[in-house]
Amino acid sequence: MWKLVILRSKYIYSFANRSLDKNKYNIKLYYMYKLQSVLLNKKLFDLQDAIEFIIKNNLLLKKVDETEHYYRFRQINPITLKNQGFTKVVTKDIAEGIKFIIYYDE
Repeated sequence: MWKLVILRSKYIYSFANRSLDKNKYNIKLYYMYKLQSVLLNKKLFDLQDAIEFIIKNNLLLKKVDETEHYYRFRQINPITLKNQGFTKVVTKDIAEGIKFIIYYDE
């Protein structure tokens, strides 16, 4: 499902399933999404640097999961996201050593 988001100053207006001429109004269509996890590469971040990055960027710091190559900071439980209709999962490289796991609705 597409959601329409119009950004004006500090306000966000969202309309679901409206048919507007996006060329006439200079409107962009976005999928609604939620950030599920942040992954920070262990080669570029030690644990203390990773925690400081999360805090500095106002992300949730509940628990750190360590894999072979990454520190993972879960933002939202994936089961909760699936129950809310967010079923498409994408991993995005944000910057060197930083990845976001993003859930989209369909």
